[in-house]
Amino acid sequence: MTESQTEILRNQFQRHFEALGGHVFYAADSELPIALASAYQAMVDRYLPDSPLQVVYWLNSDVSALNLEEILGGIRRTRCMSWPQGGSQQAIQGRWQELLAASQVGITGAAWAAADTGTVALCASPSTGLLPSLLMPVHIMLLNQNQIQPSVSEGLKRLYQDSRKEGRMPPLVKLITGPSMTADIEGQLVIGVHGPGAIGVVVYD
Repeated sequence: MTESQTEILRNQFQRHFEALGGHVFYAADSELPIALASAYQAMVDRYLPDSPLQVVYWLNSDVSALNLEEILGGIRRTRCMSWPQGGSQQAIQGRWQELLAASQVGITGAAWAAADTGTVALCASPSTGLLPSLLMPVHIMLLNQNQIQPSVSEGLKRLYQDSRKEGRMPPLVKLITGPSMTADIEGQLVIGVHGPGAIGVVVYD
């Protein structure tokens, strides 16, 4: 994919993601720590005015060297906890139940995104649990811009091709299209009922 095609998809993704109520931030590779800190500061100042803060996170392998405690720790005394690696999902959930309940922000990687709908896909595994994307009021995702696909169908096709190469499918794929919202009760729109009420994406090169 050429640089111009990547930029077109990135801009299309941003347009749809923001139309759904999400927030998009950009970073060149060397600027990712600065962009992440800026995105985090903007999100918590807007949606979580009280301090201190606690973050539960997991990152994609290409940015796993990021030290979130160093990047975010100075922002309102943020405490960062990495999602545990290995072990059964049941054991992890039991061990981390209280921690997750006391956390305000989840930061995760992302598998891919769809430009035509502003959708972001997360793949679940023991080392990339979905709970950090579900239980906290604010969810921030880190997305490699080269993983932005033209459509959801193209993203699922790429997922299938990659999974065949690896010899296994992910246990679960979560598609996020905007913050959690429902209008089930008397037709009144309520945001943040079944998941985070505020979502952001840091798109990096």
